[in-house]
Amino acid sequence: MKKVFIGVLAALMIVAFTACEQPANVWNPNGKVPTALNIVQKDYFVEGQLFDPSMFSVEVVYENGDKEVTTAANVTTNATNYVTVGKTVSATLTYGAGLQVSTDSVIKVSPIDSLTITAPETWLKGETMKPEDLTVVANYRTADGAKTLALDPSEYEVALNTSSASEGEEVEGTVTVFMAEGSREGGATGFVQGKFTVEVTETAAAEWDGTISIVAKENVPTALFQRSVFNATKINTYFDVVKNMDDGTTVALDSTALQDVTYELSTYFGEKITGETDVKRFPEASSVTLKATYKYVEEATIGLVSSVSAETSVKLYQDYPTVITATVKEGQPGYTAETAVLEGTSISNAYFNVTGTWKSGLSNYALKTSEYSVPATAPEVEGETAQTVSITVTWEGPEYDGGAATGTCTTFYVKGTPAAQTPTT
Repeated sequence: MKKVFIGVLAALMIVAFTACEQPANVWNPNGKVPTALNIVQKDYFVEGQLFDPSMFSVEVVYENGDKEVTTAANVTTNATNYVTVGKTVSATLTYGAGLQVSTDSVIKVSPIDSLTITAPETWLKGETMKPEDLTVVANYRTADGAKTLALDPSEYEVALNTSSASEGEEVEGTVTVFMAEGSREGGATGFVQGKFTVEVTETAAAEWDGTISIVAKENVPTALFQRSVFNATKINTYFDVVKNMDDGTTVALDSTALQDVTYELSTYFGEKITGETDVKRFPEASSVTLKATYKYVEEATIGLVSSVSAETSVKLYQDYPTVITATVKEGQPGYTAETAVLEGTSISNAYFNVTGTWKSGLSNYALKTSEYSVPATAPEVEGETAQTVSITVTWEGPEYDGGAATGTCTTFYVKGTPAAQTPTT
């Protein structure tokens, strides 16, 4: 988008107005005698805005010098429904037996100095441009300094003729600001005009067809593991959410639009992990259905939020430990010197507690006995006295890093064979 800053072509319109007065109030609740009124305007109007009596407060001054804000005064204006420079506001307070006190004040109105117009860089030849196709900001000044006001599309009209332009030619358009109820009859120039330019194209730009898709990023191998934490950051590493265009192309949602995308899985890992609260993990499955829902504001109906969803099947890799830790279970052979295993006798996986730090991010999570192996028999040791030895524990599941994870139990007790005996298995 490009912004064009345009000077004002001032054209003020003076229209007659008959003020609508509220019914008079019979007012004198405290017995004090009002002598004057002061009208206080809370903020400036921009020329052409609707008159709003709530922009004013009225202060009553009493004969004894007391002052207070009153809501009993009638506030009227000699402006039309919309405010222009030089118009006034009046306040009248009726009290006692039909007595009145009143005052007039010039309305603080700021003319529009200039317009900042944001227009599309290109425009299809012959296509009509609507006010909502532009963003128009009015620039004006008050006693407090320069200010801006974003205009509603109903407050201006746009004129652009590209029917005779050639491909690539820049054409100038006009924005005419009428504000609330400025006259639009007979070629009226409104309160201010501004100019903008667009480059003409003869090929219609592709438009979103209202659907989305989930697509894998190019040259980014998907590496999502079972039981790993499920969140948007992980998903966005491997997948794009794209808008499907009516010409068959796709446009990936940018980082801002992705904030309006939510993801969910058809199933999750069901086991509760100690210390985790409200953590969702990928299931223990070879694949899972991923659903993305995109919420967006309808362009045709400003403020209306709609949503659209898409699904895809996502492959999951089986989890595996990157570090293995093993200890002997209490009460099992080899746990103490008294329960030492005789060298050469069989060793069971069930003798050990084996945990792993997993590729998924789980830590100290137990391995199943079918997922690791230990040596078939206890190693030989010197002498008959029980002593601790190292038992190697090897991962037997799938591998994705080029080597099986191993661990060592260093507290397994083994004793040598007595001199007159023969080892049994």
